Amino acid sequence: MIEDRHQYGDLEEARRRLDQASSFDGEPDWFAVLVTGGDHETPAGYVVPALIDEMAVIAELGVAASHRGHGYGLKLVEHAVRVLSAAGAEEIVADTDHENTGMRDVFARAGFVESERYQTFHYVRDPA
Repeated sequence: MIEDRHQYGDLEEARRRLDQASSFDGEPDWFAVLVTGGDHETPAGYVVPALIDEMAVIAELGVAASHRGHGYGLKLVEHAVRVLSAAGAEEIVADTDHENTGMRDVFARAGFVESERYQTFHYVRDPA
């Protein structure tokens, strides 16, 4: 996401992620945005529970940097678990970068167990 923000800009990257989130199978009201602040509500984070190839996943999860450390990530994960469980999911899959210790901790506090590490490989054809 960081590379995409640099390449496309913040607004375009947000549009691209929203389009992707909207393409996942699931009910439209599964997508949730957590807001804080009473009279001056501001978005603090979002979660996209989804079905991908009939597998229950937390497809997207984000907490704004200025709102981290307040338990919002856990609330969003718990929302996703409730939604997917109500839809009949017996197993839910989520992933994050190994270096993202904050998010890994949120998943652990929500009852998720790390099952494996994987690497993402990219192939770029040599133009020569």
